[in-house]
Amino acid sequence: MIRRNELINNLHISDDSTNLVMLSGGISSTVILAYLHSKKVKSINTVFFYFNKYSMCEEKSAKEISHHYKTKLNFINIEAIYGDMKIRYPDVKFNQFNDFYIPYRNGVMISIAVALAYYHKLQNVFWGISENSLNYYSDCSTQFVNAQKSSINYGTYN
Repeated sequence: MIRRNELINNLHISDDSTNLVMLSGGISSTVILAYLHSKKVKSINTVFFYFNKYSMCEEKSAKEISHHYKTKLNFINIEAIYGDMKIRYPDVKFNQFNDFYIPYRNGVMISIAVALAYYHKLQNVFWGISENSLNYYSDCSTQFVNAQKSSINYGTYN
């Protein structure tokens, strides 16, 4: 498992880089944004994905964080894909059911973010994953992230 401090310590970003941060309003993406801001990189853009009414609190946080770091927040509504979807999924760790799971949400958001970055000629796309999410959501797993990297490289001719 990759821990936040290991990721940040191994991150090598040039001062003249152009970047897109998928800003969820949570701590992981905020840490990435703060790190890039502290490095005074050439460009930081942020994007927030509104996927249904359950993302309204995250939206408020993302707006405040983006304002604090003076980044342009791109707002993309993907509600047409997910609407009011709320799927129960098993929590194998605690042997119970949780009520909040949206299948392939991260895959959809990564695909759109990469296309947005490609169109605007941004060099890097950052996505924050909470260590807690690694245990529960398949689209936060190391295997998923590695598969996305492969797909992105193939799909963008890199």
